[in-house]
Amino acid sequence: MSLDLWDVGTYDADIEDWLHRHKSLILGYFDFEKKRDEEMEKEARWSASPPNPYSADYLRAREDLAGILASKEIRVFHYSRMTDREVKSLVSNGIVPTSSSFLKERIDHIVEEGLLSKEQGGRIFAESPLHFADSGIRKGFWTTTVPFQPSDGAVNLLVGFWGGESAYWRFTGARDEGMLDVLRGIGRGRILEILVPLLNANSGRAAFSVGEVVIKQYAQSLGCELWPEGRDICVDHTIPGSKVLRVHSEGEKTYSQFGKTYPESYSPPNA
Repeated sequence: MSLDLWDVGTYDADIEDWLHRHKSLILGYFDFEKKRDEEMEKEARWSASPPNPYSADYLRAREDLAGILASKEIRVFHYSRMTDREVKSLVSNGIVPTSSSFLKERIDHIVEEGLLSKEQGGRIFAESPLHFADSGIRKGFWTTTVPFQPSDGAVNLLVGFWGGESAYWRFTGARDEGMLDVLRGIGRGRILEILVPLLNANSGRAAFSVGEVVIKQYAQSLGCELWPEGRDICVDHTIPGSKVLRVHSEGEKTYSQFGKTYPESYSPPNA
């Protein structure tokens, strides 16, 4: 059974034991946060809020939990638009993190298949955000812990245009609708379910970040009123194809149900 951040029922014995041992601290921390927020809403004018007396112990506890989570794998989701050949290669050879050299390799294959001209392929590569510092961090293999619906604004472009942000990003914003039409016509939208080790993810910081989600999910199960959270998880090394649990392709039933009734244990926040 995979470890799903939204489902406390999938937390293993190590995590469960830690949470039960820190139950009083967790409840005390979030109870104070709630009462402080309620008091601040009543104030007619702004004033400095009192510090949470549980904060220091809570932060130390999160560090401790991160040490436990660093050895775990969690189920995450990658949204993309890929050809059948790319999906087959991914499952067989593993997941390769985004880089300029890997993008060039992907473009060359698409040109060979006749889905792009050499000129179009050359332009996509030249315009890739991977070459521009002002386009943010695009390298690595990005996933999310939240099973978004493919139509969700957080992922709809990723499944809508081939190649990911490293290919389509600089053509958006009405810069080149023609090129976007070309990218839209390659492959199908895909959602990959993957097991990812937390140890080196997010440059080694994933376990600490994920720990906060685990604690909040547990607190919710105890009755605390907290909004569900997720995290983006980035891996900068190859992930074996054996870690790909399932690929959902546009046109399949589970693809259209994703984030609604699939996975079965997940309920959208507004459900």
